[in-house]
Amino acid sequence: MCVPLPALRPVRRAKIKRMIKTLLLSMLIIAIAVLLLAVKVIIRKGGRFTSIHIHDSKAMKARGIGCVMEQDKEARRRQGQGNG
Repeated sequence: MCVPLPALRPVRRAKIKRMIKTLLLSMLIIAIAVLLLAVKVIIRKGGRFTSIHIHDSKAMKARGIGCVMEQDKEARRRQGQGNG
């Protein structure tokens, strides 16, 4: 059984409309999420995101855990002093 080509056009249009509607809805959800994440930064004067880097964490400092980059830099400095 062969379906004529013009009969498929309304189905294709409905799928495209549904796809565009889904795309717009997902873009709206993403925009709302970004806005909610940035509320503190946008509303507060001088607001900023808190640092999540290890060297800024008081709990990590208390445990004696530091940044691997800083540890590497310190080890290289010590190694250079020992050879001289």
